[in-house]
Amino acid sequence: MTKFDVIIVGAGPAGSACARLLAQAGAKVLLLEKARFPREKSCGGLLSGKTLASIDAPLPDRLVLSKVHGMRMVAEDGKLQAESGHLPGRAVLVDRSQFDWWMVERACQAGAVYRDACEVVRIANGREMATVYLIGGALVAKWVVGADGAASAVARTVGLRKAWRSWQSGITLCREWQSDTLPADQSGFAEMHAVGIPGALGWCFAWDGGWRIGVGAPAFFKPHLTETLDKLVKKITAMRGSISLLPVKTTGALVPTAAFWPRLGKERVFLAGDAAGLADPFSGEGIAAALQSGAAIAEVLSHGWPNPLQKYRAWWHNNYLRQRRLSTLLALTCWKKDARFFAEISRDRVWMDLLAGLMDGCSGYDALWHRTTRGCLGRMSSEVAGEIEVDMPAVK
Repeated sequence: MTKFDVIIVGAGPAGSACARLLAQAGAKVLLLEKARFPREKSCGGLLSGKTLASIDAPLPDRLVLSKVHGMRMVAEDGKLQAESGHLPGRAVLVDRSQFDWWMVERACQAGAVYRDACEVVRIANGREMATVYLIGGALVAKWVVGADGAASAVARTVGLRKAWRSWQSGITLCREWQSDTLPADQSGFAEMHAVGIPGALGWCFAWDGGWRIGVGAPAFFKPHLTETLDKLVKKITAMRGSISLLPVKTTGALVPTAAFWPRLGKERVFLAGDAAGLADPFSGEGIAAALQSGAAIAEVLSHGWPNPLQKYRAWWHNNYLRQRRLSTLLALTCWKKDARFFAEISRDRVWMDLLAGLMDGCSGYDALWHRTTRGCLGRMSSEVAGEIEVDMPAVK
């Protein structure tokens, strides 16, 4: 039976980042993937500045569809808008399937062994080693990392979680088109749209030759998602005038966002990224947390500490817990995204610039929450805090 130091299940950003760093540290690493890469991946494809900073390498030009220079928030009727231009090209649009494959290639170049078309059936935690059972064989490792997404087989087989509840996750639906023309006022902007569903947000990302229009909402709104996306597409095409759109594909995904105290592992098994439910509650972004959690696991395992899982949990508490609380409060404050919300943010350029700074990675939730409670959305944030009966964190 083949033995490894670490077996990583899932070759998305979390798994590939973890595999690369462990291999660079001299570990014998196996990276397993259920699908065959490159594979289709449901994602808007927007990589924030925070995400790019976590990659620790410049993106090849061939992966970049366009650079994002600003953000635009658009009300449901399309008339009221708020903008920020404080994104000097540090956020980019990519094709996720090609981006993920590039991450796998980097892990392999560092010395990790990669195998695709490998489905995990069961994991047995032992005193000294863990056994990973696949269809057609078994593998042994000192540690196992579950980086296999929201429907993590690793989390399920070791008893950490059976499934996400509807209040713990969001759901996305995204369509991609090829387009002959790209409206000038759209180029370079990441556009976010109110869609009339509480807690939901639509998006429109464009590049020279294509469009992605999608919507994300709490999972309990799943029955309304297709209709909501249809309405958003009609709204955007009406705003842009006559545009030749040839639909290419529609994809969907589950995005776990509501784990204040995520179950990060058990015995010899760690969870990273969406497998642990680490996506941001406010923005829905998951790639940055995936990369950072994969890197954190690699660090605690590389040091050879006697209780690495405890170290990983401490990393989460020290680096994420406060930001997670603020992100959740902001998500609730901005829950309705109604006419009142857009009227307020359209008058507060500082709030929009801080939102852009959050995407760019140059500011955190402390600054945005401070502005929210003392600026444009102050009354709304107080109402929300009172409704959910929580103490709003003091800004340090």
